Amino acid sequence: MTPIEVLNEIQKMPPAEQRKVVEDLTDYLRGQENGELSEAELERREREFEQKMYEEGFFANIPPRTMTDEEFDEFELLEIEGEPLSETVLRLRD
Repeated sequence: MTPIEVLNEIQKMPPAEQRKVVEDLTDYLRGQENGELSEAELERREREFEQKMYEEGFFANIPPRTMTDEEFDEFELLEIEGEPLSETVLRLRD
């Protein structure tokens, strides 16, 4: 597909989708300049990996993503008192 054909296809899209194309392309180009992967490319690769694992039987299903990367990064672990679970399991096995 030529650049003109790509632009013609983009012009057929609603404005919101056109903006998304611009954002994704900008992210991609910034990543190329910095030698990094764009956010869209990372997302595509994660989905591709999950699908492959599902197809090969490693996943029973692919759960929907319920939190953003930012929310995941802000997740705080709970502090639990007492013996670590791994030590409890080992002790109970004896």
